[in-house]
Amino acid sequence: MRFGGATEPFVWGIFHLYRSPRRLHLREVDVKEHFWELRSRPAWLRRGLSWDALLIRGLLPGHPCDEVLPPFFWALSFLREGVSEEVTEWRFFWKWLHAWGRAPDLERCASCGASLEAEGWGPEEEGLRCAACVPRQEEGAAKGFPPLNDLRRAAWLPPKEFASWTPENFRPPRWARANGWLRSILVRSG
Repeated sequence: MRFGGATEPFVWGIFHLYRSPRRLHLREVDVKEHFWELRSRPAWLRRGLSWDALLIRGLLPGHPCDEVLPPFFWALSFLREGVSEEVTEWRFFWKWLHAWGRAPDLERCASCGASLEAEGWGPEEEGLRCAACVPRQEEGAAKGFPPLNDLRRAAWLPPKEFASWTPENFRPPRWARANGWLRSILVRSG
């Protein structure tokens, strides 16, 4: 539902509504956060709006989905603080999938349940596989992803620690590939 500029996707606040016999009207908004800083950086703005578009496509209109709002808010906050867009996106997508019970397990193999080691794992459609379950032709698949420990830290660190953490050997293309994988799980889940 659009009320004009007061409800831009980055305006967070308490919205006071009035329902007339025919329509819903916005009475007032107590703005708590506006994320103006995102508008000054085109890359941040594009990234935040792409997440917003994904939320619009993935959530049912008119049904509350409160468990997804905190990860979205924190993701916008991390962008504003200058945290890597790619790593922030991984965290947002993983937290969103986790809220829905669809996040890939970062500790156990999706096929056999064995513990995942830092080396010798690979992504599959719905999770990560251990070295024993990764087919020979896909053995190098994990090499295109960030290190498993970095994926875990990005997903699990508390917000304050995450904001100051930098992944080892940071390579944006690897994070972009991992984000594409999580995005595909989100699209299939929605």
